[in-house]
Amino acid sequence: MLLVFSCHFSAQGSINCADAISLKEYTGEIEPTLKHSSARLSENNFATFRPFELYEKIFSDSFYQDLVSLKSSGHWIDMGAGQGVAIQGFYKKFTESESRPSAGSKKFIKVPKITGVVYKSVEKEKWKNEEALFKIKELNWLSGKLIEDISSSVIGRADVISDVQGPIAYTDDLYAVLDKYLKILNKGGKIYLNTYWQLTKVYTKNRQWLNLSEWLLNLEGLKVLKPNNNSLIIQKISSNEIVIPNLYLEYYEDGGPPKRVFSEVKKKLQPVIK
Repeated sequence: MLLVFSCHFSAQGSINCADAISLKEYTGEIEPTLKHSSARLSENNFATFRPFELYEKIFSDSFYQDLVSLKSSGHWIDMGAGQGVAIQGFYKKFTESESRPSAGSKKFIKVPKITGVVYKSVEKEKWKNEEALFKIKELNWLSGKLIEDISSSVIGRADVISDVQGPIAYTDDLYAVLDKYLKILNKGGKIYLNTYWQLTKVYTKNRQWLNLSEWLLNLEGLKVLKPNNNSLIIQKISSNEIVIPNLYLEYYEDGGPPKRVFSEVKKKLQPVIK
């Protein structure tokens, strides 16, 4: 049976979706425009200059300490790294504060491996940060592909993943991106997420409407903390593979970030957007 849902956009930009209604109550619809993910991304606005201080502010001081504790054997991946400003900021703070013997010790704390993932390559003539960024020998810079299209073997295993208004906020294939994150994340590893949760709604198999934050909080095998309204810290507490429900795109409106509606029920919904 075809179900119909009704979504209303508030003046603040959030989405409020009603429960599914029967077909006989349905009076109109807007079909989601079908585009490849890369085409969608080219039409959205991105904040590419995000300093490390912003990461510390939205995730609290524990973010920096988690990175320091990784040492040289650990791996931090910044998804949607933009101009790499946050990576440079961390590297500078680390080398000035940690990369020297502590009191009473002759051992140096070494910087962890760092990977920056961006869809668009660094533009040499535009971004003055580039020279300093690529002097970081521990850096692996992956650009030109969507994260879901990059092989896990190329990315490597991760201990910390950060996503500040990155792929999670913009993708039209939320399942593929989140599944990739969880597959490469080591047990005990953390995902630091920041986006506007109310811009994304998920319709569950139990006929519930949840915003993205509420939906993530219900996933099994994960410990989820919410330090503030727009941030989540997800820790993988199980060594088993984390199974997440399939998600099907029902609606996508370009923006920075976009408004999206996903469903766990395949081809059962038609959107009525007001």
